[in-house]
Amino acid sequence: MDMLTRQQRVNQAGRTRQMVTVIPEKSIDADGLKEGTVQNLAGETRSYAPDALPFIDAADDGVLQDCHLLHDKATASNSRMHIFVIRTGPHQVTTLLLGSAANPLVRGAFDIDWAFSLTLNTSGPKPHWTLQGLDDGFPAFEIYINGKPIYTRDAPPPYTLADILKLLPVVGDGLVNKSGDFP
Repeated sequence: MDMLTRQQRVNQAGRTRQMVTVIPEKSIDADGLKEGTVQNLAGETRSYAPDALPFIDAADDGVLQDCHLLHDKATASNSRMHIFVIRTGPHQVTTLLLGSAANPLVRGAFDIDWAFSLTLNTSGPKPHWTLQGLDDGFPAFEIYINGKPIYTRDAPPPYTLADILKLLPVVGDGLVNKSGDFP
């Protein structure tokens, strides 16, 4: 969660991403995981001084903490992000996407938590997916299969106290139970 103050504005672009390639067909891959594809990525978070907005200027002086243009930058830890792939049938795999990360620029920031189970089944006439799990209900979350969105929830500013309170360690704010055919 990005805390916005009069002194500092924080770039709210996505900072964490999990990616994996799975192979539902047991005849092609015994465990269902394409080796070397698990990625738990954390991107850079940047904060800008008020004089940098609404336009970010490439002419920044490059000096951090000077309250002028680019003010600070840091990368969130990915140490609490995990991906597990489990073969659950000859034509089916389940991927567990688990994670917790906080804004590295906000001291004492609440963690953003998620736990999803995505099952891919190719035994029927059409490949099918089932997504179950939960997230904090804030901020935004997206899940894709083959580059197509199957779950999206946006949380555009301005944020309210109710939005921020969703980050408290209470399970089930953003309960998800969806299914469909492969996009």
